[in-house]
Amino acid sequence: MGNWLTVITLQRTPERFKQFCAWNSSFKIRRFVAVDGKKISREKCVQSKLITSDNEYLPGALGAALSHVTLWQSCASGTEVFHVVEDDIVLRTDFWDAAKPLLATLPEWDIVLWSHNLDWPIVVGPVLGGENAVIQYNAKDTATKLEAFRGTAAHSVLLPLISAAGIGCYSLSPQGAAKLLSACLPLGSIKARFAVEDHLGWNNTGIDVEMVRHYGKMHAFLAFPPLAVTPNEFAKSTIRGHLASARKLRPIG
Repeated sequence: MGNWLTVITLQRTPERFKQFCAWNSSFKIRRFVAVDGKKISREKCVQSKLITSDNEYLPGALGAALSHVTLWQSCASGTEVFHVVEDDIVLRTDFWDAAKPLLATLPEWDIVLWSHNLDWPIVVGPVLGGENAVIQYNAKDTATKLEAFRGTAAHSVLLPLISAAGIGCYSLSPQGAAKLLSACLPLGSIKARFAVEDHLGWNNTGIDVEMVRHYGKMHAFLAFPPLAVTPNEFAKSTIRGHLASARKLRPIG
């Protein structure tokens, strides 16, 4: 497994990449210029079967989705594991020392989330007699504790992943990339089930919501506690519309 991180960042927001490099200066980085949602033709995306005609992603969320999809396509066509990171992520300084042994424990895996949004519940399992477990954080001051997080050395484990928001930092195998491409495309509008009350639908306004619909059928895992975090500062987000709209839950059906 190589020690390179592929960092998704927009050409028009160089300050975000500069901040990422400052936060994570000890890591080897491959910069991937993100798809700019403001320059995308939705009609061409429908014709290319990347999205359906009823897809609700706003420009920022659509650009982010197609950035990840482009990397999935590259991963699926080769033999190399991809380690994908968005440009608002802060990694633990011992990231590789912790991540490599964890991956080595898995006989087979498709995707491993090293981060997840701390302001949204996650579902892992099965545990305790076959039931899934819901985990929710008190994440109000995450943005003020980033430096303390970077230096932590808390032991993490990999748990079977059912539901989590965010794909800020993940490792992807070629077979996992192929599965995601097959399952997720074209990106539509079908809701995912909300973690806490599964009769509620989680609006499909971003690719992380679409992925939640398929984790349970994959060899998908989540690091707990995470090895990377994001401040989740909505005011600075380039996909804020997705983040706000995703929180409007509606009954499924």
